[in-house]
Amino acid sequence: MLKYANHPSTVEFGELECCALRAANARAEHQSFISTFIANAQKSEHRYRVAILSEIFTSTARLVFIPRDVHRRFYIALALAELQLLKTVLSLRPVPENLATPAFKDNPDSLLGCEHSAAEHIEALRLICSKMAIAPGNN
Repeated sequence: MLKYANHPSTVEFGELECCALRAANARAEHQSFISTFIANAQKSEHRYRVAILSEIFTSTARLVFIPRDVHRRFYIALALAELQLLKTVLSLRPVPENLATPAFKDNPDSLLGCEHSAAEHIEALRLICSKMAIAPGNN
């Protein structure tokens, strides 16, 4: 099977990064940011550049793309917000009532809704920030 080389500016989000972004996109705490960012981006960006921001992660396990400035701003802001939320929630004792499901009390990682640990999501979110912070063309 032929394997093609990626463009030098290409960024790849693997299964874990996609999962972390999917969880962040689904979280109610981030919906105001997501809606506002996308609404503002639609005013100045091509539709195809904006669509990738949230829709792609509902069923994606791997994403390879050349990020534009709009992608970098969105993914860094969302990843940082999710990092802060995870760190805050996981440090709280007692667990807030809105998160105090029996599953969460027994296993804080159940907050994620996947088979990954919170530590894995935190590392993936840090990796997303790192990948998006690299200057365009130098990925």
